[in-house]
Amino acid sequence: MRNPKVAGRYAKSLLELGIERNELDRLREDFHLIRKVLQENRELRLFLNSPVVNPDKKTKILLQVFEGHLGEIAKSFITILIRKGREVLLLEIVENFEGQYLSFKGISTAMLTTAVPAEEKTIQMVVGLAEKISGKNIQLEQKVDPDMIGGFLLRVGDYQLDATVSGKLRAIRKNFEMNHYVAEI
Repeated sequence: MRNPKVAGRYAKSLLELGIERNELDRLREDFHLIRKVLQENRELRLFLNSPVVNPDKKTKILLQVFEGHLGEIAKSFITILIRKGREVLLLEIVENFEGQYLSFKGISTAMLTTAVPAEEKTIQMVVGLAEKISGKNIQLEQKVDPDMIGGFLLRVGDYQLDATVSGKLRAIRKNFEMNHYVAEI
């Protein structure tokens, strides 16, 4: 059950609590771990989302899974969330928290898609370009798409720079289609 409004409120409250207690970066690390574990373990997500499992059992198992790896804020948050019957929103909340954290820190995300993994020199150039476009610090995510013929695709917010071979071919095709000039023989 997706509920972005509620997830956003929880994430905002956690962000403010992290700032207040000077544990924002620790909280972000905890949420990265929670997100990774939940995304990789379908059974755990199903267990957490099950309405027939007792909330106390959910709390106990989840805290055992993360024992020794989470700070006090994250552990208390999990306990409260389950007690309130909102555990189905846990993954959505931690994802929303990441967006709010990046916004708070003035960091924008960019997605670089290439046919092969990009070299460090290329990555630095792309980060510089993305920072120029957005006016913010950039956290670059990379995606390798072997179906891409060559070049790269860069997305920064709503802006997209298509420097792929297929993109260039599309532009040429469109140009030819728009050309109404027919040479006389």
